[in-house]
Parts: sequence; C-alpha cells; structure tokens
Amino acid sequence: MTVAKISPTGKHVVITGGASGIGLEIGRCLAERGAASLSIFDISQSALTVASDSLKALSSHTQIHTYQVDVTKYSEVLAAVQSAQQRCGRLDIVFANAGIGPGGKFADKTSEFYEKLISVNYMGVVHTLKAALPTLAKQDSGHVMVTNSLAGYAGVTGLSAYCASKFAVRGLVETLRLEFMGTNVHFHMACPGFTDTSMMQHSRATTLSIQS
Repeated sequence: MTVAKISPTGKHVVITGGASGIGLEIGRCLAERGAASLSIFDISQSALTVASDSLKALSSHTQIHTYQVDVTKYSEVLAAVQSAQQRCGRLDIVFANAGIGPGGKFADKTSEFYEKLISVNYMGVVHTLKAALPTLAKQDSGHVMVTNSLAGYAGVTGLSAYCASKFAVRGLVETLRLEFMGTNVHFHMACPGFTDTSMMQHSRATTLSIQS
C-alpha cells in the first residue's frame, strides 16, 4: 500500500472546528510548517477572533482567514468553502474536524439528542466533503483529513450517540477511499482517544467499557 504524504508548504488548507482544541492545534502545526493560507471555520465568532490572533502570531507568512459556519447547514459550509477558494485561489487540503461529544446513557437521552450529534459529527463531515470534493476531484489532487475517534471502533458506556456518529464517519471515509482509488485525491482519518479539549471539558467523565 502506498502512503500519501501531506506537505502543507505553499498550500491552502480549510479546517472546520478550527478555533479550538484539535482543530486549532492543527492550524498551529500547519502555520509553523509553511502553509500559505488557512481558512478556519467555526460556529463561535469569539473563538475565531482569539484563534486568528494566535495563529497570526505564529507566522507572518501564513494568511489566516476566518468564517463563522454552522456545519449542520450545508448552505453555510458551501458558501464558506467557495469564498475561501476564491479568496485564496486554490484548495489543497481539507480537515473535517468539527464535532461535539456530550455523553449520557441511551435511556436518559431523547431522540433529539441523537439527532444533534449525528447532525454535527456525521452530517457536518458530509457537508464539508460535499462542498470541497468537487474541486479536489476536478483538479485530481488534494488531501482530506477527517478527525474521527477510537469511539468509532468500539462501544463506550454512556456514549452511544457519540459512538454511533463516529462509526458512521468511519464507514463514510473508508467508502470514499474506495470510490477515489486510483485518483490523486487522498483520504486520511485520525482516531484519537480522550483529548483535553473544550469538548471533553463540557462532557461528563465516562468509564471506557469495551466488550469483546
């Protein structure tokens, strides 16, 4: 199997959920490694302002653009991707990173709770890729990185909604890898465990319970 390496040097990168946590750290790494421009999408305007200042302080060579976007709304994602591409003149790398992760046992949660997590964690990825992939496919080049989770591989007590959304993301990415096989559009998936981010700070501590 050939492993496609990602070099951000001179590239335009879109990052959803990029104003905090893993997304912000991705932006920092890319700025330090020579990305030409970063388009940061996030639902929080105040977080975007802080993130922009932080990233601009890291590198004077990387252009930082911010967009207030709700990834559950395809029209907003599409408009932001198109604006970012027009502004930067290209689209090279997409990080679909936005997500939420509150916990709670199945019996204690409403159907609306499940719909919310699926809407952000799964449909947010779908909307991002639907907006970006036509460009990457047309130019036959680019990288898509999806932030998933170890919860996409095994059930976790109290996280049934979160696990379901992450299993769905894994299925999507693995299928897209097959559909784009033989092209120069590459798909990557990161599956971290519990990470010290704002998402985890706002979630209840949970005990990992993996059933063999």
